[in-house]
Amino acid sequence: MDRFDRRTILKSIAVMAAASAFPACSDSITSGTDAEGLARFPQGVASGDPKQTMVILWTRVVNVGSIPVDLPLRLEVALDSGFSQLVVQKDDLTATVAHDSCIKVRVKGLKAATTYFYRFSLVQGRTRYLSTAGRTRTAPEASADVTVRFTVANCQDYVGRYWNSYQQMLTAAPEDLDFFLSIGDYIYETTNTFGTAAGVRTITFTNPSEAIDLGGGNLAAKSVGNYRDLYRIYRSDPVLQQVHARWPIIVTWDDHEYSDDCWGSTGTYFNGRKNEKDDDRRRNAEQAFFEYLPIDEGTPGSDPQIDVFTTERAQLYPNQKLWRSFVFGMHLQLVVTDYRSFRPDHPVPEDAFPGTVVADQATLVALLGQAAFDANFPPGLAEYIDVDQPENSGLQSTLAGIAAAGAEQEGLSLSDAHAWAQRNIRGKLAVLVVNQMLAAANQRPISADGLERGLFYALIGKQSFFTQYGSRYVVVKSSYDLYTALLYARTAKASENAFGTEQESFIVDTLTKSTATHKVLISSVSLVSMQLNLTGIPGVPVQFARAFYFDVDQWDGFPNKRAELLGKLSGVQNLIALSGDIHGSFAGNEKASSPKIALLTAPAISSQTVGESVGAAVTTFSSDPAFQPGGAVYEALVTGLPQLFQAATDGALKLVDTTSHGFLTVAIDATKAHATFTFIPKDEVTTDYSKKPADELQKKVTTASFDVVGGQLTPVVS
Repeated sequence: MDRFDRRTILKSIAVMAAASAFPACSDSITSGTDAEGLARFPQGVASGDPKQTMVILWTRVVNVGSIPVDLPLRLEVALDSGFSQLVVQKDDLTATVAHDSCIKVRVKGLKAATTYFYRFSLVQGRTRYLSTAGRTRTAPEASADVTVRFTVANCQDYVGRYWNSYQQMLTAAPEDLDFFLSIGDYIYETTNTFGTAAGVRTITFTNPSEAIDLGGGNLAAKSVGNYRDLYRIYRSDPVLQQVHARWPIIVTWDDHEYSDDCWGSTGTYFNGRKNEKDDDRRRNAEQAFFEYLPIDEGTPGSDPQIDVFTTERAQLYPNQKLWRSFVFGMHLQLVVTDYRSFRPDHPVPEDAFPGTVVADQATLVALLGQAAFDANFPPGLAEYIDVDQPENSGLQSTLAGIAAAGAEQEGLSLSDAHAWAQRNIRGKLAVLVVNQMLAAANQRPISADGLERGLFYALIGKQSFFTQYGSRYVVVKSSYDLYTALLYARTAKASENAFGTEQESFIVDTLTKSTATHKVLISSVSLVSMQLNLTGIPGVPVQFARAFYFDVDQWDGFPNKRAELLGKLSGVQNLIALSGDIHGSFAGNEKASSPKIALLTAPAISSQTVGESVGAAVTTFSSDPAFQPGGAVYEALVTGLPQLFQAATDGALKLVDTTSHGFLTVAIDATKAHATFTFIPKDEVTTDYSKKPADELQKKVTTASFDVVGGQLTPVVS
C-alpha cells in the first residue's frame, strides 16, 4: 500500500469536505433550524446599489465543522415573504474561499419600484440550511412622480460601543425606505480606535503579526486577512444584520475603511516619521470592502437574470472607480463620490520643518501690496535668513545638527534623522524658529535686523517636527488661506485636486445636466467650514486669540477647490450636499450669502463625538489653566463649540450638534426635501438598547427637522 504524504492527506480532506456540501443521493431533503442556518450564514444577508431593473444581493457562507471550501448555494427571490411567488430560483451559485466565502449576485430583469424578498440556502447531506430572509427594493422609473425616502449613516465604531442609532432606525424609520446610505467609516481599521476597548465588543485579529503596531496594544489592519476580520466582526452584529436585511444599501468609503486621514495609499499614523505609502495595503483594504459590501462592479453579463461576480486584484487601487450615480424617479438624482483615492497630500506635511519659508517677501508684497504685507507680517515676527548663502554655512551646519538630534528624539533612526535634517535645513528659514533652536542648544541667537520677512510653517500653526497639529488639524485660518492660494496657483491646482480630474468631470457633468427635481451630492467629508474664532474672547492667551480651521483633512483643507467646485455647481437647482466624517451634525449653507446649496452633515452612528474629541485635545494640549475646565479656552472650545461653528458662517448654519449620535432621514418629493435628524445622547453608546424594551431608547431620542427648497432650510416644528 502506498504511503500518503502530508499534501495527499490534505487534498483528501478537502475533497471529502467539498463532497459533504452536496446532497446525498436521496430525494428526501429536510430543513435545518434557524440556528443551524445562522451558523452557516453568520453575517446574514445584504442588498445594495438598487437600479430600476437590478439589484446586488450578498451573503457569506461557512462550512461548519470543516475546513473552508468553495460551496454551491441556491438563491431565491420572491414577491412575498413566504417565497410562494418566486421570480428567481437559481442553484449552483458558488461562494469561493478565494473571496472569504462571500458571494455577490447581480439580479436582473426585475420590475421598477418593487419590493422583493430573497434568501440563500446550502444543502449538506440531507439538510437544506437557510440564510436569514432579506427584503430589498428596486428604484422607481425615472419618469415616476413618487416620494423617495432614505436614511444616512456614517462612522460606526464597534469597539466598546453599541449601535443604538441603528436600533432606533429599525424602530422609527419607515418600513418602505428606498435605501439607506452609508457614507464613510463603515469599519475602523484599528483594534482600539477611541480608547474604549476594555470590556465588551473588542476587535482581535486572527493573525496580529500581519498588522501594524501603533503602540499601547493598538493594532491597525494591514493584510487582507486583518481587514476581513474586521468585516466579519462588524457584520456579526445582529442589529446591523437587521438593517441590511431590511433595506438596500448605497455605500462609499472615507478613510477608516483603509487608514485614518489617508490620501491615496498613504497613511498618517506616524506623522511623517516613516513612509506610509503602501499600495498593497490599500488593495487589501479595498478587496475586503468590495467582498463584504453589495456594490455593483463592472458590466452586466449576458445571462438575462443572474451574474455572480467577484472583485479581482487588477480592479483595485489605483484602478477602481467607486464614484457612481443613481436615479430614483423624477425627483432625485444621487451622485456618490470618492474623496480619498485620488486626493493629494495635506498642503502642510506632517513632517514639515516649522521654520521653512513658504512665501518670501517679494511674493507676498506682489500679492498683498506693501501696506497689507506690513500689517500682517510686522518686524520682529516674520524675518528669515537664507542658510544656503556661503556666509551662513556654519549656521546651517549647526542647525542641521540640532534638527537631527531633535528628529532622533522623535523616534527616527540616526541615519533617518540626519537625512530629514539635510532635506529641511536649507534655503530660507524663519529667524524666530532658528533662534528657538539655538536657545535650546545654548547657542547665541542671530539678529533679525534689516532682514526680509515672509510666511513660514510655524505661522500656519506647525509648531513641532512631526505632528498632525498645524498640518491636518488646528491651523491658523488667515495664514493657511494665503499659503494654500499660493500653492494652488503654483501647482496649477494640483495641490487641491481632491476628486481627481476624471471624477470631478463626472460629478459636475452629471449634476449640471440632471433633470431630476432634487440633486444630492454625497461627499464623505463635510463641506461645512468648521472654524474656531477665539479673537475677542476674554482670558484667551494672546497667541491663541485668532481664527483657526479645526480640521483640514476635510474640505477646509482644500478651500480653493471647494470654492471652485461650488462655483461650478452654483447653477444647479435644488442641490443638497450630504456628508459625514466629523462626528457632529450640521444643517445650513456655506455662508449666509450663498443659499444655493444646502449642506447637511449627518451624526455618527457611534464614534466619539466631535465635542468629546475637542474636549480631550484641549485638556491635553496645555496645563495652562485656560485649557482646563472653567478656563477661557476650554469653555470657548468645548462648552461653546456649537456657537463657534455657527458664528463662522455668519448664521448660515441652522443646526449644530456636537454631542450626539444618530442618523439622518430624508424624504424627497416634487416640492421639497424633508430632512429629520435623529439624536441619541453620546453617553448612551455604552448601553445595549437592543436588549431593552423599545420605549427605553425612545425616551432618550430627540429630533430636528427641516424643509429644504432651493437650498434654503426652514425649521419644521413638530
